Amino acid sequence: MLVTPSIQEILQAERALLTDLHAFLESSGAPADVTQHARTALLQLDEVFLLVVVGEFNAGKSSFLNALLNTTSLPEGVTPTTDRIYVLLNGEDTELEPTADPFVVRKRLPLEDLNSIALVDTPGTNAVIRRHQTITEGFLPRADLVLFITSADHPFTESERQFLELTRKWGRNVMLIINKADLLETQADREQVLSFVREHATQTLGVTPQIFMLSARNQKRGEDEGFMRFKRTLVDRLSEKERVRLKLMTPLGVAHELVRQHTSHLEHSRTILQNDVQSFEHLEMQARVHGHEVKDELAHQLSLLEGPLNAFQERAESFINRYYRISRTLELLKPERLEQAFRTEAVADLERDLEKVLSHSVDRLMEKNLRFWEDVQHQLTSRSRENVPRSRFQMDRSAVLDALRSKTEEHTRELIEPSAAQDFSGKAQSSVMQAGLISVGGIGLGAAVIALIGGAAADVTGILASLAGVFLGAYWIPIRKRAALTQVKNQVGDAKILLRETLTREVNLEQERLDGRLRDALSPYTRFVKAEQERMNRENRRLTEFIARIEELEGRVQA
Repeated sequence: MLVTPSIQEILQAERALLTDLHAFLESSGAPADVTQHARTALLQLDEVFLLVVVGEFNAGKSSFLNALLNTTSLPEGVTPTTDRIYVLLNGEDTELEPTADPFVVRKRLPLEDLNSIALVDTPGTNAVIRRHQTITEGFLPRADLVLFITSADHPFTESERQFLELTRKWGRNVMLIINKADLLETQADREQVLSFVREHATQTLGVTPQIFMLSARNQKRGEDEGFMRFKRTLVDRLSEKERVRLKLMTPLGVAHELVRQHTSHLEHSRTILQNDVQSFEHLEMQARVHGHEVKDELAHQLSLLEGPLNAFQERAESFINRYYRISRTLELLKPERLEQAFRTEAVADLERDLEKVLSHSVDRLMEKNLRFWEDVQHQLTSRSRENVPRSRFQMDRSAVLDALRSKTEEHTRELIEPSAAQDFSGKAQSSVMQAGLISVGGIGLGAAVIALIGGAAADVTGILASLAGVFLGAYWIPIRKRAALTQVKNQVGDAKILLRETLTREVNLEQERLDGRLRDALSPYTRFVKAEQERMNRENRRLTEFIARIEELEGRVQA
């Protein structure tokens, strides 16, 4: 390549650009194949000009090349015969030479018209063997000029359109060749195929490429006018000046595409972060809704708890009404027996009934908490399944989400354990005993309530006994009876208030613990989101700078 001082300056600027871009992509955690494209583009500045021939396996690609080179060295056939990339260089005819890439081989042929050029033959773009197309697509970014061959008998197929999309993405220059023109019987048929290919190629590439209709078979038999016109145009396109321009534009096209890919990756990652944030905000809203639901459930359970206490009050009042009579004076003079009767007839199964309702209430509250954490797990699992391209962002995000999911699983396991409900009941029992200034061990919450209101037995029977021993007159009976009834009513009322306050306090504390655990679980991801957003903003600024440098160099090359 002829290197003038101005070209040398552009080469140095492109090397600096690609070096910086490669370093940027590596530091940004871009996938290895992306950073390799940047490195290959940098190395390609020192390679010979690459004229790459692509097309479907049955478009007559190898036949076209044999006609172009006036040789029979390349295999032809009706099946995908080319299973690797052949890099053809000018020189004495030699055997195939292996390269560092197992899918790329070199071969030297007398190519005087193509001196200082490497002609590249690729596998078919629609070959049955998927690896063939992958090889060709992977080599495309290195092409300085693409000769795209389609067949006149089935022009511009869907797979060809998709491949041309790739050439546009990488900014490759394309010359489009319609081979097998000899299969078209009339000029009208030729014009129709040519018009069809031109229209769809222009739509795909965004520009109208040079299009040539020819017959490689006719060229090998003698001379094909279309083929010769193409060959003259190709020689002009491969002039020293044009080769330099195309060679300098090739790495800039790669840089443009890598910047576009990384920009798209950042936009996709930012969208994922925004969706994550929305999901976690939804979790926080769910926690608030859960808190309201728990309070509603608590109110319902407290109303159920009043049932056993109301039944006890009815039995106690009935006991007082039955025993507070002149006819039962002798029984009133025996306080131990009277107290035992009160416990048997009035207290009765209060402890069992309270424990049953309390156990059900605690189970319902624990069940709601468990359901909440299961919902959290479900949402985290759903977010972790988000399709994220392989990158450092994807790995870091997965690590943070895995840690978050691990914490929620831990909280869920804790709630499944029977000790969770026992722990909640124990705290409530402790609060009841502290509020009532009683001290008993190894009992349930229901028994703690009984211990609190159980004084009603001694107090009521004591009142009855003292009345029987001192005031037996009919005048005092209604007064003392009302006092005893009032005392039972007040103690039951106090027990209801105490239970309501105790359970409400414990439920509120449990809700605060749940909110705290959720905040603690989400805080690492919140920090991750903030750090990633700052990183993305920095990288977007760098990408904008790269675009400016690329466009400035493109202007210099085109000038």
